[in-house]
Amino acid sequence: MTADSHQPGDENNRPRARVTPWITFWALLAGAIALDWWSKTEAVEFHVRANGLLAESMPAPIFELGFFNLQVVREYNMGMAFGLLQDTANSHVYIGAIRALGVVVLLFLFHRPGRRTLMHQLALGALIAGTAGNLLDNVFHMEMGHEHSVRDFILVSISNRSLPAFNLADVYVAIGAVMFFDILARTRIKKD
Repeated sequence: MTADSHQPGDENNRPRARVTPWITFWALLAGAIALDWWSKTEAVEFHVRANGLLAESMPAPIFELGFFNLQVVREYNMGMAFGLLQDTANSHVYIGAIRALGVVVLLFLFHRPGRRTLMHQLALGALIAGTAGNLLDNVFHMEMGHEHSVRDFILVSISNRSLPAFNLADVYVAIGAVMFFDILARTRIKKD
């Protein structure tokens, strides 16, 4: 036997461990959720520096191009999409429970055995990150007067018409939903 031949148990010739898709998924998910929380915190601080503590409803311009404007606002949403359940007593409890259930269901779908494409995984990851990002606000956001509310800060105006304010978690949910509709449409086309 030569000195360079492989011996069972030889530590130097052991195959290297691969980074599994699960580790990549969890790392990207944690990064997306952290980016959402950080962006909400930084946007509020930027808005306070730009407009003062009391000018909560006044937008702070970021980019203005006549017909297209991107601004930072401080809006606090106690409801879900489009203010759903906003006027319900203890709405943060109900909405938090709905979002927590959503995260659990989406995680179950992600970890369910079966063959999924990268598109499926990215769509589920985006939906989980967005739902979890807003859930964190429901649970941990404790700014005086806005406890348990979701912080929305991005305001887009096109031709003097503004979209509802939103945050990165909302963007993640929208992207995940569009990806899922695309997957469903492609699956339906293949079946026909």
